[in-house]
Amino acid sequence: MPELLMLSEADPVHENRWLIEPMVPAGELVLLDGTAGVGKTMALCSMAGMLASMKHQKVIFISSPEQRLARSSFLKRQKVDYTRLGAVEFAPAVQPLDVKQPLHTSFLTFVTETIGEHQPTCIMVDGLDEMLSHGEEADTKLSREFWQALRKLANEKDCTILVSRTSGMHESRNYGAFTKAGTDLARYILTMHWHPEALTKRILNVAKFQFGPIGRQTIIQFEEQQAQFTCTSADDFVKPSKSPQCRTPAHTREEHPAQPGRSQDHRQDGRDEDSGP
Repeated sequence: MPELLMLSEADPVHENRWLIEPMVPAGELVLLDGTAGVGKTMALCSMAGMLASMKHQKVIFISSPEQRLARSSFLKRQKVDYTRLGAVEFAPAVQPLDVKQPLHTSFLTFVTETIGEHQPTCIMVDGLDEMLSHGEEADTKLSREFWQALRKLANEKDCTILVSRTSGMHESRNYGAFTKAGTDLARYILTMHWHPEALTKRILNVAKFQFGPIGRQTIIQFEEQQAQFTCTSADDFVKPSKSPQCRTPAHTREEHPAQPGRSQDHRQDGRDEDSGP
């Protein structure tokens, strides 16, 4: 017969802590999903610039060669404190075609060593799919072990690991084993979308949050030398656009009438280099 466990006020409660509220929780594996070209790299760089301006924060980038140039170009336009911002390169040895193995274990070891040596509060992984593409595809077991290990590492070391993906919860289709395992095991997932009103705006949506409400939105406004983050209220929901085609503000308000609500602004110098509004 199953034993009944009585719950009490003494049971441990998960306390939500934030690096950037409500976008980046502390000590968690965070996934940032969005279609190619929507601007995930510029969003990561803006967040990194915000964190680098805060005391006791240290951010390290791990970027694929495809994303490295966009990252460097965007950060160069910002007033970033580089004493709190750095990068490491994941460059595994090229494997012979006849003995090719998945690179997932090597990448986990690399991240573990990076955290141990440099003690960052946040690691931003931009272009993970490209970095792992030189090895074999992971099966379901290895995929789950990979994401479980990343989540455990983030929790135990109190280091947020933020990973961008081009496939994920922003898409309504069947995923492969690797993507599905990440979606299942991450406790916090952001999706990035085009804004229906302007090419200079993006929408960050909380698509999964195990310890809080989902659906919270942050609007990113990219201007010539500035990225402004506006955290909207639940009453100010904006329906994302699936492509960079704008509609008029009047059309959007007709579908989603505005209601009273408060917002909170975060500003960071910078300009879009990833997909450019």
